[in-house]
Amino acid sequence: MTNPKLRKGRNRASLKEFLEEEIPTNEGGNLTPTDDSNVRSHKKHDSAFKIRFETLPLRDVRLNYKNKRLITQMVRFIPDEIIEAYEESSGLTMEDFIKTKVKDIPINKIIHQHHVASGKIKGSTRGGKQTFDSDIANYPCHDDLYDLKEEGIFIGKGVCFSNIKSSNDEVNNLIETFVEKVRLTGESLSITQELTEIPAVFKTGAMHTLAYGHQRYCYLVYSLGLNEPYYFILKTNNDKQDRTIYLENNTKSSEGGYEQLLSFYFAAKDTDGSSDEIMKTLSIKRSYFFKIKPFIDDFRLINVVKQYGIHQSLHHITEQYRIVKQALTALESSPSKDKILKDLRTR
Repeated sequence: MTNPKLRKGRNRASLKEFLEEEIPTNEGGNLTPTDDSNVRSHKKHDSAFKIRFETLPLRDVRLNYKNKRLITQMVRFIPDEIIEAYEESSGLTMEDFIKTKVKDIPINKIIHQHHVASGKIKGSTRGGKQTFDSDIANYPCHDDLYDLKEEGIFIGKGVCFSNIKSSNDEVNNLIETFVEKVRLTGESLSITQELTEIPAVFKTGAMHTLAYGHQRYCYLVYSLGLNEPYYFILKTNNDKQDRTIYLENNTKSSEGGYEQLLSFYFAAKDTDGSSDEIMKTLSIKRSYFFKIKPFIDDFRLINVVKQYGIHQSLHHITEQYRIVKQALTALESSPSKDKILKDLRTR
């Protein structure tokens, strides 16, 4: 294949040409085992014998409420039309211009789904039925962390900033790290158009929902905008999503203890088996598993972590629990869950 032509004035190949060169297609839309160079980076998620891809405008892909990252519920994507309306002659920076348009930028889509499901706002309907997944009510909603209408982490083509002013320094540090990562990686992606792993989606009605690759999706929006298409791995099976998300994110050092506990909790529930089965399926050592088991058994403990130490390390959180339980056990042989919970809140 000849080298793709560079876009005029942008010093990079067009997206379509890049994708055609990087990921050859066949009539069936599937890759075969002989396409080893193309399959290699996806083997841990899908069978190397059949990987399907689908080209989708980024605006038609939505975030997954089962993703456990706090950031996922803070992101607000800026429509391309707003960014295109910016004029340097206005005397405003792009960021300041976007701030004047905050009311025109949709609130976080996951929180919007939560509010529709809970009846706080009225959602769209198709055929007389509300278009939301009722299972969302079983997952945490982080609408208490910032002003939903006025604040957010705003991401659009060439733009990423936050105006969230949290009283929680851990939340502020989390946001600052994320914004910097999106800017740096998004700028690099604008030049190379290469992701180390392609995000995966599954079809949900007229839309597609991310199975994994939420942060990578943010890089794409920063680099390309919402109207541009991109190749996604299309997963035909969306069962056991919590387990898949856990296995995808478990090795990431950027996850705080609270986020890790959420992943453990829902992945364990998804496995729906004995302790031994959970340890085997999630590849958790026995000693490690029994440190986090109290949090799997009582979700209230995870809520306490959210309230008092969102980004503390998992080691620190489990150590605090051990100290509290040990102190109470010295007073009575088998302290109740309620007593442990009460003492943990006061630490």
